[in-house]
Amino acid sequence: MSLFDWLVEVVLIVFGIAGYIHSGSFALGARMFPRCVFILIIALSVLQLILNVRSKQEKENPMEGVDYHRMLSMVFLIVCYAFSFEPVGYVISTPVFLLLSMMVMGQRDPKVLALVSIGVRVAFPGFQVSSLCSDTSWTSV
Repeated sequence: MSLFDWLVEVVLIVFGIAGYIHSGSFALGARMFPRCVFILIIALSVLQLILNVRSKQEKENPMEGVDYHRMLSMVFLIVCYAFSFEPVGYVISTPVFLLLSMMVMGQRDPKVLALVSIGVRVAFPGFQVSSLCSDTSWTSV
């Protein structure tokens, strides 16, 4: 296992822990999804670290076959997605991000594109917790 592999996994684990801690400052309903994402990042990074330690093989060129255009396009989309929350909102930015990211990754079937981008928004209505829970007196224990 190369030093680069170790470094990437450790950085992701630290990022996941820091993000999990920071998400504790969010409102009660708003912290659920970020915390789930950060737990997933930590778990997958630890799993990848374990798998890399078990694998004694060294790759000759780990960056061989990487499509840099796709990779940079996804980084650009993620940054735009993050900055679109405030002016546009989650309801519009998430389906647009999912649609564009699937297109960048090669998915061209219109049925799949529509099902996933709209289906995710329908499947997670809990992100509008503030409208569902108007009585928050129970949170001030």
